[in-house]
Amino acid sequence: KLDLYDENGPILVYDCLSNQHGYNAKAIMSAYELAIPKIIKYNANGKKLIGISKQKQLFYTQGGYPKELTDYALLGVDSKLWYPKPRKKDGKFRFFSLCDSNTRACYEELLSAFSIVFAGKKDVELYLKDRWATNLFKTYIKEYSTYLNINVIHDDRHTTDREIEKKMYANSDCHVFINRSSTFALTVPQGMAMQKPTITMSYSGPADYCSTLNSCIVEHTIEPVTLEKIRSLEKIGQRNYLISPTIQNYDFVPTWAEPKIQSLVDSLTKVYEDKNYRENIAYQGRTTAESLTWEKTSINLAHILSI
Repeated sequence: KLDLYDENGPILVYDCLSNQHGYNAKAIMSAYELAIPKIIKYNANGKKLIGISKQKQLFYTQGGYPKELTDYALLGVDSKLWYPKPRKKDGKFRFFSLCDSNTRACYEELLSAFSIVFAGKKDVELYLKDRWATNLFKTYIKEYSTYLNINVIHDDRHTTDREIEKKMYANSDCHVFINRSSTFALTVPQGMAMQKPTITMSYSGPADYCSTLNSCIVEHTIEPVTLEKIRSLEKIGQRNYLISPTIQNYDFVPTWAEPKIQSLVDSLTKVYEDKNYRENIAYQGRTTAESLTWEKTSINLAHILSI
């Protein structure tokens, strides 16, 4: 057990924008999903920034924070809590995506690729687990999936009930996580721990633990984050939590990953058609998840913080 308090208060503060909330902590964990903007460097004020993945540490230095003031402690997943459960047979092949509908989520690309492979197939389902979706986005999902003639379930309930989420993973055949950027992406190792094949991009958080050995990797390009792109996503109801990508806010032009549609199409097809392949990456994914322990996170943090 790691004690993150001393007589002066917390040793480590977790805040997306590096606000210290009046504490004089040794270090800060900032979970901002891009190369950090100026406000995070200002708020950090020379304190050590600890990423929750290797890639997150690089977001700090990419944004101009001194590398000697950065480090990372990879997060974990409890593989005794998240474990393989029998799939209930319901006559459908279900792709499951657990992701908030913000501007980093590649929903439009996923729906488009899904339609290329599965349009008209009522026995193949895309289950989108969202939370607190805007009315505009709910309408977009309903109308666009109808237009594309694909079977989509959009569940925007916000739940903190772990058992409900475990049932969602258990009753799926594949977990799909296609985000332009993330920090650790905890939903990915949770799905891997439940021995579900994973489709994702090897960029930002998942790049630390996902490869072609344990996941179906979608190819991507690195593109600048633009106001035009963010506004186009807001028009379909996706929420934006990112600081405006202007020279006034960043010292470095922020970038993120855009999936290659054909590669996403190929990935959906391969996982659907090749039972041996999906069983193999699912088994390898479970092996990976078992190595991502919270005990290792604690040891790394204790070393970084010298406690």
